[in-house]
Amino acid sequence: MMRLYLDTSVFGALLDREMPQRVEITRDLLGLIIDGSHTGIISNIVLEEIERAPEEIRERLLAEISHVPFQIILEDEASANLFKIPVCFSVSRKSRPPASDVMFPPSNLLITFR
Repeated sequence: MMRLYLDTSVFGALLDREMPQRVEITRDLLGLIIDGSHTGIISNIVLEEIERAPEEIRERLLAEISHVPFQIILEDEASANLFKIPVCFSVSRKSRPPASDVMFPPSNLLITFR
């Protein structure tokens, strides 16, 4: 089991109309957290950013993630250590990895979409 730190961009990917693969990858990833295959971690900053989103977007995001059992950490020295994780999985609009890259990551990861 890996600990996966998800930044706000991962949740924004749930609403991506231009690149539906990001929606699929994100839902697959959340499914792995829901079924206990991995531990999902988010920070208070992620929650604050979702809370500041326009109402329609905020409600859609919360509907998508409210059933996901995240560990929530405070953005402090402990969370800063997450960024020292040697492996970072990042998906940009130019690179479109297969969902299997997300489903079987090699080590603890910081996950972001660009």
